[in-house]
Formats: sequence, C-alpha cells, structure tokens
Amino acid sequence: METEPITLLGQLTGLLEIFALIFGAIGGLVFYFGLVLRGRGRELKRRGMTARGKVVDKEWVLSDDDDVEEPRARGLRRKGMRRRDGYRVTFTFRTGLGETRTETMPASGAFYKKVAVGDAVSVRYLPDDPSVAEIEQGRAGAGATVCIGVGLLFAVPAIGYLVSSLMETQEAIAARDRGAVIQASVVAVARTNVKINERRQFRLVWRMPDDGSEHRSWMGPRGDFSGVPVGSTITVFRHPTALDAVYWEGDTGPRVVGR
Repeated sequence: METEPITLLGQLTGLLEIFALIFGAIGGLVFYFGLVLRGRGRELKRRGMTARGKVVDKEWVLSDDDDVEEPRARGLRRKGMRRRDGYRVTFTFRTGLGETRTETMPASGAFYKKVAVGDAVSVRYLPDDPSVAEIEQGRAGAGATVCIGVGLLFAVPAIGYLVSSLMETQEAIAARDRGAVIQASVVAVARTNVKINERRQFRLVWRMPDDGSEHRSWMGPRGDFSGVPVGSTITVFRHPTALDAVYWEGDTGPRVVGR
C-alpha cells in the first residue's frame, strides 16, 4: 500500500474531527455571544442612564420557528412539538434629549411571566447609543452566564478531542519516519460498536513477531481494510521512544484501500 505524508488539513478531515470542529465552532459562537451580552451589561451599568418606561408588548416564541403566538405555542407544547422557548419583551422610553425609543430585549421565562403589557418599568440605556437599552428588572446577566457556560460545554471537549487527535497523528508520523519497520501478521478485522454517518466502524488487529503482542489500528469503515485479509502480512512502525506504541502503515497516511 502506498501512503503519503499527512498534511495539517488532512489531519482534520476525519468525520469525528469534522463533528468536533462543528461543535467547537458552535460553542465558540455561543461563548462569544455570552461575552457580548456580559460586556453590554457592564457598559450599561458603568455609563448607562435611567429613564422611566412602559412595556408595550411581549412575545413567547419557539426558537426553531418564526414568531408563534402564545396559544399556538401552548398547543405545540401539548403535542410534544415544543422546542426551546424564547421570550422577548418590547418597551418604550424617553431619553434625556426627549427622544422616544421603542426597543426589544430577550427575557427570561420568569421575567416574561412576571411583567405585563402596560407595566411601568425602569430602563437603563447608553446616552450616546439609546438603541442599547434594557429593562433593569430583566437584565440579561443571567442569560450571559448561561451562554458562556453552554459555549464552554460545547467548545472545551471539542478542542480537547482535536488536540488529542492531532497529537496522536503526530506520534504515528514520528513512528513512520523514525521508528522500526516491522512485518506483522493480521489476525482479525474487529467489528466495533461505533457507527459514523451510519457506517459501522472496524479495526485491524495484528500480532507482532517479536513479542506476540497484539495491536489495533484506528477505526474505519470495512472498506478501509478490504485489501488486508486475515493471515496477510502488513507493515507496521514501532514508535522510537514509546515502544509499546505500534502503528499500521494505513494510519500514517491517507487510506487508499477500498476507496
């Protein structure tokens, strides 16, 4: 089997790595949004001015749909079609310069239930940009904390997996470039319990001729191992320093068998 050196981009193109990148990107965006909300809240607290305002509207929406009126939202909820609820409160206020503004802010479920249309509220806004405003009783501090927490929950494991995967790939390349080249015997193509993109994953199992130890390849679909039947001889590489780490040549470059 012919193999080529793996590029950095090639190391990130496996399905698991793609999923990790997607989850990491989602986590990063949610985390960034939380930081924006928190920064906005701090800016309002530091420089904001207060004004008397009034609630003129409030909405209960389903996050995956367009705006949904409250009765229909309840109906969807009863039918098991509910997605994550979202709440918005619209309010009006007059700035220190006499300008009347109408703004909408996201709200927590507790604040949405507490406030009613027509209620008088205290509004905090930036004097140089009145579009940045919020009802003081419904500040988005908790929402910012939730976004930051959810973002970290998505991003940290994804980044950890990517770093681990890259390090393992570098170890395999080091074994290929500087380790001992050994001919080993294939003893099995082991079926795993893992499915990726609806494709069952397998591992190649081989026995070393020097100590009789068995080692396994990285996971891949059955076609990746179609050219290496049980009983055949394959080339493997023993890591130059971590002697218990042995890599199949198919794991040190783009796989071409069965593709």
